Amino acid sequence: MESGKAMKINLAREPVAKPPRRKRGRKAALALLALVLILLLAGAANGRLFNRKAKDSGQALTYAVARGDLTIAVTESGSLQAQRSVSIQSEIMGMATIITIVPEGTYVQKGELLVELDSSELTQRLNEQKISFERAQGDSTQAKASLEIQKSESESRVAAAELDLAQAQDEEKRYLEGDGPQETRQALAERTLALEKLQRAKDKLQWTQKLYEKGYLTESELKGDELSVKEAEINVTGFTEKVRIIEQYKFPMETRRLRAKVEEAKRKLDRAKAEAAASLAKSEADLRAKDATLQVQKRNLEKYENQVAKTKITAPQPGLVVYGGRERYWGQDNPIQAGTKVHERQTIITLPDTAAMMVEAKVHETAIDRVKAGQETNITIDAFPDRRYKGKVTKVAVMPDGQSRWMNPDLKIYPTEVSLDGEVSDLKPGMSAKVEIIVAELKNVLYAPVQAVSVVEGKEHCYVVTPTGNEKRAVTVGLSNESFVEIKSGLKQGEKVMLYAPVLPGEKKS
Repeated sequence: MESGKAMKINLAREPVAKPPRRKRGRKAALALLALVLILLLAGAANGRLFNRKAKDSGQALTYAVARGDLTIAVTESGSLQAQRSVSIQSEIMGMATIITIVPEGTYVQKGELLVELDSSELTQRLNEQKISFERAQGDSTQAKASLEIQKSESESRVAAAELDLAQAQDEEKRYLEGDGPQETRQALAERTLALEKLQRAKDKLQWTQKLYEKGYLTESELKGDELSVKEAEINVTGFTEKVRIIEQYKFPMETRRLRAKVEEAKRKLDRAKAEAAASLAKSEADLRAKDATLQVQKRNLEKYENQVAKTKITAPQPGLVVYGGRERYWGQDNPIQAGTKVHERQTIITLPDTAAMMVEAKVHETAIDRVKAGQETNITIDAFPDRRYKGKVTKVAVMPDGQSRWMNPDLKIYPTEVSLDGEVSDLKPGMSAKVEIIVAELKNVLYAPVQAVSVVEGKEHCYVVTPTGNEKRAVTVGLSNESFVEIKSGLKQGEKVMLYAPVLPGEKKS
């Protein structure tokens, strides 16, 4: 192959090389690759391609190491989207059914009716809200007439609350200063007495054991003293637990209960005093509450009136009608049409600005580390395969697409936005496209077919055709794909390499 021709390596999924950018170089590379594949298939079919006779006869397939430019790219598919668009969303609470909708692809003017949603349920709610509003008006009127409060009842409530507070305070004081500490002291004294009895029982048992060993006491007397020790130990354990329960649980719980009772009595007294001292203020507060309720019912009435009005959606600007939003191109189940139910904030129609377009591509996780914002791209549209558009990567998602992961947990793709340059007026949102993202340009490098490189014990080798025979030579490789590999060292331009690993003298067949 001639030197100076550019070869293209594609890194979508796995690194993939494309032929030289120049038309003649591309055709020559394709022809050569086709010839290589035909010969390989034919030789493999008849069993003679890789036998020793073919290798030793000098008729082996070879390739002349070439020098040129390699374009490394990631190629992915995607769909066209407008860079700027207006989303027409449902503003109806909950679900709403589409009654009528303008046909997709229609160019509409500002103010033109786009969608009409079912308003029957909202109309019913509106009528019910009118009744609630009228009832609130009546409550407000009644509150205005209830300004007088029976002062005697308020005074009685204050007196009762004061009595309750005094009793609660006395009860708390009696427990904190009398009953509570006394109960604790009693339990401690019982435990102390039990400890003394235990010690006495142990001392007696020691003497009993000595006397028993000397034969002065019987075994029955010894066991009786042992039982006394056990009884004393049980009593100590019981009184110790009693002290712990009183200190850790009973006293704190009773203290909190009595304190809460006092606080509640104080709050009750405060409420009673407030009612007694400001009966007029209470009536006014009740009136304010009724007026506030009236305002809430009024706002709800206006809300339902607004909801009914929003069942008819008009175009905020001129534009081309496209059903749904971007989720439509990522597997939305329910099509936008008459009879379809839509939820609140769901995009029903998009009015895209087709003057500026982009491709939303889906980049596989194996290539995402090579894709960066600002990289140049070549774009082809399936509807116009003869056209090529230039563009740039404008945005790369940080996280993989959630919907694709839900459909296939093993598939992780990253949405990537690529802007289009040039005239795009005849392009439409939703068209399928392929994006070739230029990752790197390798200038003036040596390259050879990947099948010419063999890996032996973890090291790359090529078999070079020399005047004295085939030579196994170590090489250092760079970027590669299923067709070509960059040769960093070990080969020279023009050297012929074999497209398979031959069996050299002294080597065994693999």
